[in-house]
Amino acid sequence: MVTALEDLQRAGLIEDRRFAAAVVRDQSDRRLAGDRAIRQALRAKGVSQEIVEEALSSAGDELARATELASRRAARMAGLPPEAAFRRLFGLLTRRGYGPGTAREACSAALRDALPPTIGPGPLD
Repeated sequence: MVTALEDLQRAGLIEDRRFAAAVVRDQSDRRLAGDRAIRQALRAKGVSQEIVEEALSSAGDELARATELASRRAARMAGLPPEAAFRRLFGLLTRRGYGPGTAREACSAALRDALPPTIGPGPLD
C-alpha cells in the first residue's frame, strides 16, 4: 500500500499544495467559509500546517467573506426583530468558521443595510 501511494506521489497525482488550494478556493468562494473552518477541514485531511497557512493566504479577506455571507442572508430576515436576526446571522457565521469578532462586525454591517431603521439605539449600534 505504501509503495502504491509513493508511486502516485512521484507521478504527481498526490499533491498536498494543489489539493489545499482547491479546498480553499471551494470553501472561500462557494461556501464563503471562515478561515477556522477551512483550516480545520484541511488539517482533518492530513495537510501539514505549513501548507494550510500557505493555501489560506489566497482565500482573500475574511471579513469581506463574512460580510458577503451575512448580507446574502440578512435580506431574508427583514420580518424578524433585529435581535433575532442578529442571533441567527451570528450563529450561521460562527458555524461557518468565523471568529466572534468578525461575525459580530459582519452581522452588524449586513443588518444595518437590510433592516429598516428603528427608533433609538439597538443591538446593532
